[in-house]
Amino acid sequence: MRSGLGAWVLVGCVLVALTASVRAETKMSDGDASFAAALHGKLAGERGNLFYSPASVRIALAMAAASARGATATEMHAALALPP
Repeated sequence: MRSGLGAWVLVGCVLVALTASVRAETKMSDGDASFAAALHGKLAGERGNLFYSPASVRIALAMAAASARGATATEMHAALALPP
């Protein structure tokens, strides 16, 4: 009987972790969309053909933001729509 309870506790923990993961992914997904829209808005006025990957740009800037500190970090997180 005791091992059955342990299994249910484990299932509960997994469900809580999955729920938190889905929430985090939703926040990142929303951030991806808002960053892509903002980037396209800035670049849409350029002349000629334009080919870029908003996801690649955001990932590269997020890596830079990871090492930023102070006001720079705050501004980069806001611009990239990264969770705090």
